[in-house]
Amino acid sequence: MKFDLEKYILDMIDNQEWKVNERIDSEQKLIKKSGLSKMSVRKVIDRLKEREVLYSIQGNGIFVSPFNLNSKIIKLEKTLNATKVTILPSKSKIPNILLKRFNEEFELDEDKIITFVKLYFVRDEIVAFTLNWLNNNDGKYNIKDILKGKTSIYDEEEFNKLINIHRLEKTSSSDKNILLTTFEFVPTTYSYFINKNRNILMLRITKIKPKFYNAIEIKNI
Repeated sequence: MKFDLEKYILDMIDNQEWKVNERIDSEQKLIKKSGLSKMSVRKVIDRLKEREVLYSIQGNGIFVSPFNLNSKIIKLEKTLNATKVTILPSKSKIPNILLKRFNEEFELDEDKIITFVKLYFVRDEIVAFTLNWLNNNDGKYNIKDILKGKTSIYDEEEFNKLINIHRLEKTSSSDKNILLTTFEFVPTTYSYFINKNRNILMLRITKIKPKFYNAIEIKNI
């Protein structure tokens, strides 16, 4: 049976054998451990670097990214000191960049995805918004309850969140379509919510107005 190197690396990180900003085993050690070819090992490393689970420092090795997995979710409304959160239905399709950067093997039934937007206000000013795609394969959620704020999306006792960061230098189409405005929201954060068995729970895009972004740590979004 072929050695699953990606699972091995993720398990080592999950079990705190390799901590954030700590160097993982060398390429040669991983080749010896897995029995895989040099090219196969590099493909796994490159895939995890693209997902920002790992990062490299030339001449020093491969390290665990601080944007890897967070066991706690800090609510955005608390982080922003939001005075109001409005939830609206959406028909936005999951962008390819979200699907491509998440390399776990999973299936999403478009007909069973619940899509919604959350607008975050500080007084009367919109300071952030999120686009959310909630996996509803088991029919657990109801869009009407979500819109009314009656449903707790995160009721798993254990879950993880994998984050990718992408900064935009200009207003994106999602800003214009959702807010009917030209002002800029940066950066964009792509988040992947998974349970302890690495099943997908939800995909999310978060966009924050720059002056509010400056006051928070992006890794806690």
